[in-house]
Amino acid sequence: SPAIVDLYLFPVSNPHLVPEEVSNYELGITQHLWERKVEVELVGFINKGENLIQVMPVEGSPKSVNSGSFSNKGLEGHVKYHPGGGINFMVNYSRTDVSENILYAPEQMVKLLVNYPVKRFLFTAEVHHVDGLRNTLMPDRPLEAYQLVNLKSNYRLSNHVRLFVEGNNLLDAQYEIEEGYPMPGTHVLGGLHVRF
Repeated sequence: SPAIVDLYLFPVSNPHLVPEEVSNYELGITQHLWERKVEVELVGFINKGENLIQVMPVEGSPKSVNSGSFSNKGLEGHVKYHPGGGINFMVNYSRTDVSENILYAPEQMVKLLVNYPVKRFLFTAEVHHVDGLRNTLMPDRPLEAYQLVNLKSNYRLSNHVRLFVEGNNLLDAQYEIEEGYPMPGTHVLGGLHVRF
């Protein structure tokens, strides 16, 4: 059902919205190999629905509307490898045939992830590739494509406290997941995780 924000708050609200209807069908298989050091998973999916609530241009101004019917279908797969010593690698890929009236669902996405522990440190490297992301329903706008590289490390001070530092978007990719809102360029974060 539409949220109060969708119905009554902010300029994009619309009191005439009706509830979304979505059905999702998935079929997958998972296989472990080499004494469970490798995990392979493949999933096929179909998403069908009607009345998806999205912000679209109406008479030159953005407004929340029900977008009509849609059907997305595709494949996702991943391979995880755990050679031992806490090191692990993961590759994830998805390919989706996306309806033209659906926002924020990329046609292709690849993610590579490596975790490497060294004594009290854990180092993580991530690479993301996104292609064919529709961030607006305005006609004749190109689809977004970008690559991200992120590096993270954390240091375990105790079983309950960890220090962390992470560098995100190290290639300084210029992209927008939602049109008009540029994502941050290269940035560094640091902090403290405390678990009670």
